[in-house]
Amino acid sequence: MMRMPLSTNRTCLRAATDNDLAQLYRIEADPLIKKYLSPVECDQSEWVARAEETIVGSDETAVIEFNKSSEIIGTASLSKCLIRDVDAVYDACELRVIIVDQHQSVGLGGEILAAMLEEAEGLGFWSAYGVVHDANLKSKGMLKKFGFRIVGRKREPGGWQDGHEVWLKSVKASTKSKHEGSRP
Repeated sequence: MMRMPLSTNRTCLRAATDNDLAQLYRIEADPLIKKYLSPVECDQSEWVARAEETIVGSDETAVIEFNKSSEIIGTASLSKCLIRDVDAVYDACELRVIIVDQHQSVGLGGEILAAMLEEAEGLGFWSAYGVVHDANLKSKGMLKKFGFRIVGRKREPGGWQDGHEVWLKSVKASTKSKHEGSRP
C-alpha cells in the first residue's frame, strides 16, 4: 500500500526485513507502548514467526528508522478499508504510528503523520482514521493538530479496542472515491 521508502526530514519508513524482527518485537512488547495498544500474547519466537509472514515484505507496515543513527524507533502502517455512510461508501485508510518512548515529544510523530497523510492522498484515499486509547493524550493532541476529529467509539465488546476513540480526517476534500454512491 505505501510506496516505500517514504522519507521525512529525520526518518525513513521502509519495508521490514527478517533482520528487523527482534527489534520490532521489543517495540511491540514494550510496556510503555502496550498500555495503549493490544497486548502481545505470545513469546518472541512465536511473534517473530508470525511477523515473518505478515510484516516482512508488507506494503502496509513500515519500519521507522531514525536518519541520524539508522536505529529502528518504531513502526507505521497504512491499511485500506471502506467507510460506509448513509449515502455512500468511501475508500479510507487506517493510519497507525508507534514511536519508542525515548523518541517521543520531539515532533517525529507529526513529521511521520504528515508524510503518511500525503501518501494517503497520493494513493487516492478519501479519508484517513486512527483508533486512539482515551488516555493517550499525546496521540489525541497530534491528531487534533492535524485536523482529525472524533467521530465515535470502537464497538468491540470484550476486545482490546472496545471504547477507544475513532478519529477521522478528510484527505481529499475535492474528489470523492470511485465507490461514491454505491450502497453497502
